[in-house]
Amino acid sequence: MSSDEKYLIICLSNQFFDIPYKTNKHLVMTKAASLGHKVIFIDPPARFKFLKQMLKNRKWIFSKINSNLTVYSPVNQFNFSPFLFLQNKIHCWLLSRYIKKQGLENMKRVLWVYHFDFPRLWDLDKNLKPDVLIYDVVDAYEFFPEYARKDVTNKGVVKLIQLADRWLKEHIEQHGLGGKEWVRFRENELAKRADLMFASHPLLYKNFAEKTKRIIYTPNAGDFEIYSKKPESLPSELNNVSRPLVGYSGAIDAYKFDSDLFIYLAEQTPEITYYLIGNFYISDSNPAVVKIKSLKNVMCVGSRPFEVTAELTHYFDAYIIPYVINEYTYNGCFPVKVFNSLSTGCPVVVSDLPAYEGLENVLYVAKDKEEFVDKVRQAVLDKDPVKAKTRVAVAENNTWDIKVSKQLKAISDFLSGKDSAR
Repeated sequence: MSSDEKYLIICLSNQFFDIPYKTNKHLVMTKAASLGHKVIFIDPPARFKFLKQMLKNRKWIFSKINSNLTVYSPVNQFNFSPFLFLQNKIHCWLLSRYIKKQGLENMKRVLWVYHFDFPRLWDLDKNLKPDVLIYDVVDAYEFFPEYARKDVTNKGVVKLIQLADRWLKEHIEQHGLGGKEWVRFRENELAKRADLMFASHPLLYKNFAEKTKRIIYTPNAGDFEIYSKKPESLPSELNNVSRPLVGYSGAIDAYKFDSDLFIYLAEQTPEITYYLIGNFYISDSNPAVVKIKSLKNVMCVGSRPFEVTAELTHYFDAYIIPYVINEYTYNGCFPVKVFNSLSTGCPVVVSDLPAYEGLENVLYVAKDKEEFVDKVRQAVLDKDPVKAKTRVAVAENNTWDIKVSKQLKAISDFLSGKDSAR
């Protein structure tokens, strides 16, 4: 089989393609499409979100992003049978019809699963008949709030509908299993049935390597091409900002971003300005949010386009990833922003997580809040050009091109009868 063969990749994502913060699903699939593969990116099934977007943005079921990439937005009114069975029949019919209409029916077909909890997942495996079934595990899902604590984010009537739908789904479709038990059951099924598995975190790899031999460690990467380009001049929004300047970009949420650590850091270093790029995904009434926004040396600037964030990072004296250490971050979190920020040569300070094993020579790794403060103070003074070049070199060896090429080679090897796993 030629290594240049192009595949039809059908990606089951658990995050929408158009979310502001692009994660590994979006980045891997856009990279595969840029390499000439045909990609159908399937958003997680929605009911209210899709209708809202359709009316607001004229978003339809199939949205063509470019000649190689299409987003399919499935609508599920109910997530239990018999409705679910019929809905999946419709999804498979629409997808098969689209594939035929685009002249893609003769391409080798890859069903690339990120969304382990896609309702009646095996319907798609049966009806779409992939040549390769992949489970790409990129998070420790059993520790997500929606599974660990069965959190529901919606309110009012929508919340009641969501709770009823979940109860019926658990008892009709999931053998009475819910929460962590369901995650483990479904992921064990995927590990047994997948032709290949990829894991983005060392502990995820270790865990699933005990269940299958067909697994490859493919850590998250960085967008070196965009982040390594330094703008010719200081971005205008930083013209009147005091230095030293420390930046952070990404979602400011309750289960990853360590608000207590960040508040302590900002209070202990009043001489440093902190520039937070990203939206708050914590209630505005949360005391931590109120406190962060009240700190005189903290600037909360909201979200910025990806390219603008890259430009701004070049002019930070240091970059921080102050993640809380909990079961989720410890067991499955490998922030995409690590290699993005290193691509600029900027000193990066992080919480002590297993994902950073082997990167200690290019990261300032802090084991507690006192050490985080010390590391930030060291980092803002780090102007060593040799260290900066080392950071850039490490980032250059951890790009999406390299990661996706490794994954595509594994697919090619599997289809040609070779064994490239492990």
